[in-house]
Amino acid sequence: MICSCKSIRIAAMSVTLLSPAGMAFADYACATSGVFFLDSVMSPGRKSGSAITVNYSPRWSAETPGATARVVISKVEHADTHLAVTSVVMRCEEGESGSLQIGPDASDMGCLRLLHSVEEGGSPVGRTLVSDVSFGVSSAMIGNAVFDSRTNSLQCVAEAGEVAPLTYSTEWVTNGTPAQVVLTKVCDRYRRGALQSSVTTELFRTSAPADGVFNFLPNPEMGGTFSLRCTFLDNVGNPLDVGEASYRFKEKWGWLMLVY
Repeated sequence: MICSCKSIRIAAMSVTLLSPAGMAFADYACATSGVFFLDSVMSPGRKSGSAITVNYSPRWSAETPGATARVVISKVEHADTHLAVTSVVMRCEEGESGSLQIGPDASDMGCLRLLHSVEEGGSPVGRTLVSDVSFGVSSAMIGNAVFDSRTNSLQCVAEAGEVAPLTYSTEWVTNGTPAQVVLTKVCDRYRRGALQSSVTTELFRTSAPADGVFNFLPNPEMGGTFSLRCTFLDNVGNPLDVGEASYRFKEKWGWLMLVY
């Protein structure tokens, strides 16, 4: 029995030493660099700084292509979104194999999905080959800027009890004309994996044009998953664009005793 008690005490001490309260926050540094490129495309496909060579052949999509088989090269802009648009780049000659150069034009966003398919008599045959490619694009130089490369920066700020400067600008919206900017906080509280409550609080609202910083102090409150949402609305209140970031504090639960 004595050995069992000692084992329990040692285990309890180990849990205490490994508790989150003893964990240190991530460090970060700030410095000024020269001109550099940022690739913001989350894609496992190819990346290129200029036009690429695309090879094609009917036999790649159809094992036994007929004499009239021809390759069709297409491109998809805004792939995997509701704004996806597919257009034909080139319909090759019957039975032809070769290569062509593809690069971004003025309408492209720098990321394309290329499709290599084969058709005979206007009907598709074989399988379609797919490849994603992102092209490097450049813009006008800006002044000094600071980039926070941490993927959990808001969580770090919240746990440190610091103020989070939330930047907003109606100039970011490219799919319509914003009339308002609304910043909200949503608190979702879970217990044993089940959602117990969800409360939305409006923090800030202003009319367009708007460009500024809202200083927000994350408060643990009674714990939960907190989502900050920056929503740009059109003139009838429909959302044009929504940006979101979140942080979490462990939920605190207690008893409520009523005495009559």
